Amino acid sequence: MDKIVGRGIWKKHLLEMEGKIAIVADSIVKELNKADFLELEKKHQVMTIMATEANKSRNTKHEIEDMLLEEGHDRNLILVAIGGGIITDITGYVASTFKRGIRYVNVPTTLLAMVDASIGGKTGVNTKHGKNMLGSVWHPTEVIIDLDFLETLPDDEFISGIAEIIKIAAALDEELFMYLEKNKEKIMQRDDEAIRHVISRAIELKLSVVESDERDDGKRHVLNLGHTIGHAVESALDFKIKHGFAVSIGLVFESKVACSLEKISEKDVKRITRLLEKFGLPTKLPDLDEERLIRHMMLDKKSENGNVNMVLLDGIGKVHSSKNRFSHKIDLIAIRKLMRGQ
Repeated sequence: MDKIVGRGIWKKHLLEMEGKIAIVADSIVKELNKADFLELEKKHQVMTIMATEANKSRNTKHEIEDMLLEEGHDRNLILVAIGGGIITDITGYVASTFKRGIRYVNVPTTLLAMVDASIGGKTGVNTKHGKNMLGSVWHPTEVIIDLDFLETLPDDEFISGIAEIIKIAAALDEELFMYLEKNKEKIMQRDDEAIRHVISRAIELKLSVVESDERDDGKRHVLNLGHTIGHAVESALDFKIKHGFAVSIGLVFESKVACSLEKISEKDVKRITRLLEKFGLPTKLPDLDEERLIRHMMLDKKSENGNVNMVLLDGIGKVHSSKNRFSHKIDLIAIRKLMRGQ
């Protein structure tokens, strides 16, 4: 996978691409960049989607596939996703099955997608049974990260992406964690040097894990830190919470689980909580029915044989592993106790 990071690069790059191109774009991104898309439409097929979790569905995937088939595209087609994680996930999934697999390029437009969804090849759609229950691992041939998109990104979307960077730092790199602690103001002001550093380092860390475990059978589980609870919160709230906000809640809760098992110190739990709160992220479970939340946790892809599995920290920048397992069975009694006493 090739990765390009810069400013003012995305449209020029797409216009210079050779071959047959079809673009799947977030409708809001297209509206914000009308002139650019007018140029692109002269050369490429452009399809738009309202990027909601409800639209990240099998029906939407079928609609995109039908439009591509109606245009008579063959296996030489290159799909391009322009948008956040919803767009990159569903476009990648289409690419993995259309004509039994074609190339695709990600142009992430949110911070969260830049450091997470556009990297690593995980694609998919949601179902009524949970998030990303259907999908594939299909790597993009290229990821174009244009930092200019961050200039128009709403603060809550920006902060949602910060949560994912904090998660990666908490799991894999204490030095990055300390950088986030010391440079909150610069990052929130979207200072070019600070933003380039945290994005580039987060991508570097994720790629190092993905390259060692492409199929998500071992070490790649570390990237699920905060997601067992996070995905359950998202599902229980019918996806009315931003992904990064849910991950923030999950990161704190799962750190407390690790602390209760004496894997991580209370001091480190407080440090993680403090950093998330510093960026304006939520750190406590919302007022949800306990059984509803547990039920969604049991539906998580990492659950096995009716057991809840979580990634546990051994300290900031280090994930607990045992016999090459990075996701561990957690007693429901301990989970319920923490839910009631948070």
